[in-house]
Amino acid sequence: MKSNLVGSGAVMTDSVLHVDVLVPSAMIAVIVLAGAYTDTRWRRLPNWLTLGGALAGLLLQAALRGLPGALDGATGWLLGCALLFLPFALGGMGAGDVKLLGAVGAARGPGFVLIAFVCTALLGGAISLVMMARAGTLLPALRNLGGALRWAGVSLVRYRMVPQFSFPPRPRQSDGAGTQPSPRAAGGGGPVAGQTPLVPYGVAIAAGTLLALGLGY
Repeated sequence: MKSNLVGSGAVMTDSVLHVDVLVPSAMIAVIVLAGAYTDTRWRRLPNWLTLGGALAGLLLQAALRGLPGALDGATGWLLGCALLFLPFALGGMGAGDVKLLGAVGAARGPGFVLIAFVCTALLGGAISLVMMARAGTLLPALRNLGGALRWAGVSLVRYRMVPQFSFPPRPRQSDGAGTQPSPRAAGGGGPVAGQTPLVPYGVAIAAGTLLALGLGY
């Protein structure tokens, strides 16, 4: 009888662990897919999706795991936002992208959001290279990069100067209902001739998050 009770307890523990992982994973899959859609369609990641998703993730963690789950979700939200804060501060992405990754961390915690960030960075870079190649701007960009690196080396060796680099601002806003769509979204046209089409980073976050889930994290 005792062995049966022990066995049933192990089964219940396994099922609880699966619920703790599967339910938040399903939630963030829905959130990031919705984010990829809105970011591609309207170049927006509205607050009701990003902040609402983060709040839902925190509440879910608290319901499933109590106070430790809530603290884990809060830490994941902070880490997710921190990982993309520097690119946002440099103008490389919108605030909605930061909050979307924060929502991923809120639902699954800091360990998962770190893996999702790495996957997002890899897939985002690959998507950018493909789009640049299709637009015919990859080789010129590589030549410019080579020239910049040569100039930086000469400056450091001859003049002991540290070159200053900056990212061009991303022409889109994604902070919620009060934001205005980009010219592309408003006009419905494609990218301007001679320019590399922008990659909606919500798509990269969705792809990286789903990849992390597919890998079993």
